[in-house]
Amino acid sequence: MPGSLESLALSLQPVSPDKSCAAIYDLFTANENLFTIPIVDGEYPLGLINRHNFIHALAQKYGRALYDRRPISTLMDSSPLVVDVNTSLETLNRLIVDDNPNALLQGFFITQEDCYLGIGTALSLLQYTNQHMHRRALELEEARRSAEQASVSKSRFLATMSHELRTPLNAVMGFSELIEQETYGPAGDPRYVEYAGLIRSSGEHLLTIIDDVLDMSRIEAGKLELAEETFEPVDLAMRCVNILKTQAVEKGVALSIDHPGSLPDLYADPGKMRQVVFNLLSNAVKFTTAGGSVEIRMRASDTEFILAVVDTGIGIDANDLSRVMEPFIQADNSLQRQYNGTGLGLPLTKSLIELHGGSLEIKSIQGVGTTVVARLPADRLVSGTYTMMQAG
Repeated sequence: MPGSLESLALSLQPVSPDKSCAAIYDLFTANENLFTIPIVDGEYPLGLINRHNFIHALAQKYGRALYDRRPISTLMDSSPLVVDVNTSLETLNRLIVDDNPNALLQGFFITQEDCYLGIGTALSLLQYTNQHMHRRALELEEARRSAEQASVSKSRFLATMSHELRTPLNAVMGFSELIEQETYGPAGDPRYVEYAGLIRSSGEHLLTIIDDVLDMSRIEAGKLELAEETFEPVDLAMRCVNILKTQAVEKGVALSIDHPGSLPDLYADPGKMRQVVFNLLSNAVKFTTAGGSVEIRMRASDTEFILAVVDTGIGIDANDLSRVMEPFIQADNSLQRQYNGTGLGLPLTKSLIELHGGSLEIKSIQGVGTTVVARLPADRLVSGTYTMMQAG
């Protein structure tokens, strides 16, 4: 059924509470992939036996002699997390994170009308969350296509769906980080730790995309507000350069910054301006091949502040210059395009600059390179020494 946790539940064979510990030991020995055994009375869940905890109890001095003939109910976790199959994913995540983090290691019961249905685990929860996100993404894509005829509807849809995607995405990132750091005990095979790290980094990338989509929808709806303050533009640019330096080195691209000895401070939203600089630099690095260069140049005059990113990349065809400023569009918009991306970088950057009262322009020659120039008005400059920008 839609929204049901049934696909999350693993159908592990339950045992009765009077089953001996020796019999449980035999079950774990016979199946090395068996990590949890559910204990039920008829159809009603009573507790869980975790493989690690059970083996540890028997391995202690006199442990085997003490528990071998006793019923398994003496060693079971008698207070496991129990959720109904119709519990929402958001509620389940909250129950685990807030009240039952141990359920990620021990597992948890999934019931239907109070009767045992199966066992949920950290891995099955990640898989289920991923499926949930995939369904949401398909819904998002279908809705986007339908909403393109009306800009207001599209903006409302993007804001809503971006919010909806955050819940399962945050769960994926949080749970994978717990596994990667082995917070609640060893993960076993070291590949699980590696895979959890890949899941987390992929989740962070998806979250960045969602944030861009959400910012664009807020801008289109006129609801994005700036948190303005005074800051040093060179310091902000250097931070972005340092973040992208490793990526540039790996591609064989020279990344540098050029500025005069002194520049006035800017009064703007530092978070949004950092987003502007990072988008322009990362875009330039992505579309510049080995042996090329990317340079950020900053100048100020008594009339404006100018930030330019100059690259020797693949360039943009003259016929595509206007199209790359449209959301979700790339110059190469085919399914087989060489460079990945949502096509939001330049449109979002342009909108953020315009929110600050500025402008963005692109000059490009295909096969030679691209120059993107962002201009901010003089009222964004804070008192200081102005250095006139040389023509060029």
